[in-house]
Amino acid sequence: MPSQDTKQSVWTTFLLGLSVVVVLFCGGIGFWLFSAIAPAMWMAGEILEDTADSHDTVLAFLEHVRTDRLDDAYALTSESFREQTSFQDFEVLMRQHGLHQFESPHEDQLTFYVVDLGTRVFSYPLGEKKGIPRFLELEVIKDGTAIRINTFKVVRQAEELEGDAQNKHTDARDLAADTVANS
Repeated sequence: MPSQDTKQSVWTTFLLGLSVVVVLFCGGIGFWLFSAIAPAMWMAGEILEDTADSHDTVLAFLEHVRTDRLDDAYALTSESFREQTSFQDFEVLMRQHGLHQFESPHEDQLTFYVVDLGTRVFSYPLGEKKGIPRFLELEVIKDGTAIRINTFKVVRQAEELEGDAQNKHTDARDLAADTVANS
């Protein structure tokens, strides 16, 4: 019959081996979870950082437009926007629509949604025109390493018809024609 010390030694060895297996198993699960969650955490961090930077870019753009520093506002637009819209056209659009005449932008007036990892759309109230609320909608993208205004449009929210709100969107390039039609 095995001695008491031998039985205790077997149990100690068994428990020690079991502990090592449990620690390795838990460590493996922890590593697997971290490996699975880390990219999502990184992406969430990127979204939050880019959203904060986008918010700041939109506020700077609005302030530049409001204070008639259109060259500074234009500098905050994306390369593709500047390729399609000259500074002179940009300046004409801003003045024709009175976009430089709104009040100082307030953070709490901005609403936004995330389109994808690099794109956000912000909306800023411009007041009413002929009793219809107007908003400036700005699409913000990550242009290389910088956050830039890619497109903007004026959105006029019409009265609700049969419970559905109808919106008329006007792209920046169509703003001039829209001004003539609504004058």
